Amino acid sequence: MVKAFDINRRKYKPIAMALAVVLLISCSPFFSMGGNAGYLILGSTGLYFLLFANSLAQKQARLTNLNLNYFIISLLLLLYLFFPIRQYDRLVVAVVWLVVFLTVLMLDTAILLLAARYFANIIFVISLLALAIFVIKLIGIDLPYYPYETGATGSKALFFVYPGTAVLQGQEYTIFGRSLFRVSGIFSEPGHFGVIAAIVLFMNPDILSKRKRNVIFCAALLTLSMGFFVLIAGLLVYRFRFSHKQVVGLIVLAVMAFVVISILPADFLDRFFLNKVSSSSDVLDARTSAEFSRFYDNYTRYGLNFFGGGRTITENFNVTSSDYRSFLLKYGIVGMALYLVWFLVITYGRKQKYVLLSFFFFLVVFVHRSWLVDYLIFLFAVYFIPLSYELTIKKHTKTKYNPVYSNGSLQMYPV
Repeated sequence: MVKAFDINRRKYKPIAMALAVVLLISCSPFFSMGGNAGYLILGSTGLYFLLFANSLAQKQARLTNLNLNYFIISLLLLLYLFFPIRQYDRLVVAVVWLVVFLTVLMLDTAILLLAARYFANIIFVISLLALAIFVIKLIGIDLPYYPYETGATGSKALFFVYPGTAVLQGQEYTIFGRSLFRVSGIFSEPGHFGVIAAIVLFMNPDILSKRKRNVIFCAALLTLSMGFFVLIAGLLVYRFRFSHKQVVGLIVLAVMAFVVISILPADFLDRFFLNKVSSSSDVLDARTSAEFSRFYDNYTRYGLNFFGGGRTITENFNVTSSDYRSFLLKYGIVGMALYLVWFLVITYGRKQKYVLLSFFFFLVVFVHRSWLVDYLIFLFAVYFIPLSYELTIKKHTKTKYNPVYSNGSLQMYPV
């Protein structure tokens, strides 16, 4: 049964807002790439840790019998991923994401709900601005932009920064005589934005209004990201209940999709869809470089890769890939098994249907975009998605409640 409670916003707002900002920075916006990354990460998390210390003093964060298991398995994961025990390991600033996640496990659920709402609203604003620029360009109006080069070592990227959104070079296209672009918001590339948008849509719908979720959905569709399409298809199947309204909606959606596909140019469909799912080529190889495929085959040819080569192995050999093979190269079979154990522990005790939804997200991201799995936003999403469905926020009530863990379950006590 879903429990509802009011949130004392004045009490929880500082730490919740700080967590929302840290979550956003962990999504790798374009301005955090390259030399700016360390400053942004350390600056935002430094403020967050100060507020977390205050939350500890105010007893808004604690270790309990319930979250102690979460804390221990997450600490083991942190040590395995970031402690320099392999040949190509080195300590990196990204270790702070798992440290922040350890503190997230200790926070009151009310703070997590409020932080999720702030984060979802930030993604709504980013989506709205991106849609506005897209529509303006669709009309045929040219807008001024500022070229921004990330300066990331070995992987420089050029963004065209418009008022309110950014476009990665190479993600533009022309259709029906209009120069448009794959929407990526303020993030590193369209597929990344698609995953972030999916996280918000996977959460309990009570966290964000239907109107705002529809805006995020529309913006995410314009990413033309296959990862987002797979995630949203799974979410729609999960929420489909065979009601008359949903059946009619599905039919209307199918007809609209058929009409849109029928009028789209063949070269557009080939570039963004057919080439990605063509049975004549390997989908994973299409998403990575030939150099990486050769390196991966040579590295794994002579035996099982138990522990991996280390976090920086792909950087050392100048090969790149975004799928699960990159994770295997870095952390090996043991790393993959540890992540699976982490998921089972972190979702233990949650309702099965919500855990399955979280596992679907976990699996798609792991296979499709494995470099994201040790980022705070991914860890938070896997943990929070099933939790969000067990709690919701009352919008109109005079009684305020504090959530408190007791005897392994969440109890609500009036303030």
